Amino acid sequence: MMIPLGAGLLLLQGLAETLRCVICLREGHWSARLHDVEELEKQILEKAARERGEEAA
Repeated sequence: MMIPLGAGLLLLQGLAETLRCVICLREGHWSARLHDVEELEKQILEKAARERGEEAA
């Protein structure tokens, strides 16, 4: 059951990426994903710093 579910999710991701590419081609520029990655990375690093601070205390 997990294999068909995984395949379905990959298909959904592929459709989302295809739609994103079509939209970007129509608008003439690629949407930036770097901001999302940077935001998530910042949250992960802050959480890790808090956890290290709690362990030291």
